[in-house]
Amino acid sequence: MYLYDAGSGALSCVSCNPSGAPPTGSATIGGFETQSLEDVQENRYDPRNLSDDGARVFFTTADALVPQDVNGAQNVYEWERADTGGCQTPGTTAAAWR
Repeated sequence: MYLYDAGSGALSCVSCNPSGAPPTGSATIGGFETQSLEDVQENRYDPRNLSDDGARVFFTTADALVPQDVNGAQNVYEWERADTGGCQTPGTTAAAWR
């Protein structure tokens, strides 16, 4: 997952391992999966993977991006911009949820 900053023109990898290790799998953002047109009409919603201000990105990956992730399963992560939230290391992955 990459985040583009239109103001600076910078591109940063929000799903990359902070250690610099290469990924072992892909990162994805949640979306709306449907079985039929009726599902779309009845269950429509807009996924919120990026906050309105661009300060937070939510994604899933099986890569362990934080030391606490030891289950080897796909987890949901939150990346936070350096000046927001509770990241201990600015501009890195904040947490994983199982």
